[in-house]
Amino acid sequence: MRLKDYSALCFDMDFTLVNYALNNFIPMVYNALATNLVDFGYDKEILEFTAADMRMVRRGIILDKETHCMIDISSTGKVLTASRGMKMLTEEQVLETYPKKEWHHFSSFSKSLDEPYGSPFFSFDSYFGTPAIPLVSKIIQKIQAETPDQYVEEQYCNLYKNLMTCFSYNYNPAHFKKNTGYFFPKMKKDISQYILKASPELIAKLKECRASGQKIVVVTASHIDFTELLMSYAYGEDWKDIFDVVSCRARKPGWFSCSRSERPCLRWNGKKVIDDPAMEEVDPGVVHIEGEWTLMNDWIKRSGGEGKVAYIGDSFRSDLVPTKQHTTWDAITVVLEGSPEHSNLSVKPATNPYLNGAEHSHKKQKMIDNQINLGTFFGTKSSPTLLHDKLVEYSDLVISDVEAFSWMGLNDVLVKDGNKFYDFDPFPCQ
Repeated sequence: MRLKDYSALCFDMDFTLVNYALNNFIPMVYNALATNLVDFGYDKEILEFTAADMRMVRRGIILDKETHCMIDISSTGKVLTASRGMKMLTEEQVLETYPKKEWHHFSSFSKSLDEPYGSPFFSFDSYFGTPAIPLVSKIIQKIQAETPDQYVEEQYCNLYKNLMTCFSYNYNPAHFKKNTGYFFPKMKKDISQYILKASPELIAKLKECRASGQKIVVVTASHIDFTELLMSYAYGEDWKDIFDVVSCRARKPGWFSCSRSERPCLRWNGKKVIDDPAMEEVDPGVVHIEGEWTLMNDWIKRSGGEGKVAYIGDSFRSDLVPTKQHTTWDAITVVLEGSPEHSNLSVKPATNPYLNGAEHSHKKQKMIDNQINLGTFFGTKSSPTLLHDKLVEYSDLVISDVEAFSWMGLNDVLVKDGNKFYDFDPFPCQ
């Protein structure tokens, strides 16, 4: 597996092309959601965000709405850890809540890592959502302690409904232009606090790949205005010159699974979306809106792309799984939870500051000191998490950061001895 084998590299944006300053971003998202819940009448004490709260924020955790527990799941469907409120369940309590430690929704969930509308659980797949873990846990604990038994289930139901309303309200694309909600106004006002600039080495590598004949594409679920804000800061005002095609509001995983009739490709004329007529082929001169993968794939092939195509993203349910289930493309997964200091690379270019973490002081810290023991992202060698096994099953390559591209040579062998983890070891101390 070499970079030169690819005709095109298609990148997700959030937490992939664009690195977030997570130590600032996570408290801000928490505050946005908490403030919104206070609007619904919840106690203002939930507005406080502590160091202990930060240690609870982790992808891969599942909110079980039937048991009102936050759980971590193994690759075989066993409940590795569980908490209710801010307290960990003991071994006996786990067995009482989950007989044989089995989570009975595992079979359906593990196929796509998605939850259909109305599911009795919610999986935290993105850092747009994970700050809600300590927030919901605090409210669950308060409900347990203060609500009469006859009203407890009603309070839980209201909490979960209100949480979904908060997500919809704060991340509604229309609120960016209106400057409403608790998320977009803060991002627009203090972008430098929440976004890290791409390294000159990464920008140079993307340009090198494009100069070699590869197509370099952005496919993001974010709308054009939010994309413009983040990419202009991270890559410079002329960021579009780095890429052949920019496709926004992709609404993944549907971008991978839907047909052209279901997801027509529209164009952005600089002011609004033009939906009539739908685009019949990719036009590099405009920003594409929605659409689906075969339109992009056909354009890559017509442009002389006889090699492979890779999609690079961070989301398991929106990027990794649908890429492998619905397309002919390879999947490269960015896992920020990986620790690059445990690199598998034999040679580390000293010119790249990202290798020693100098530019990543805001990256999420490892979860080894998690006070409520929700567990680490990868689990252990003897009992890996579901997400670890999905990485092994579906990913063609796993990297800890998009910056890893900056030290990949076009002819370098990227997967050695079957090890898909390029620049880190998921079990460094085991």
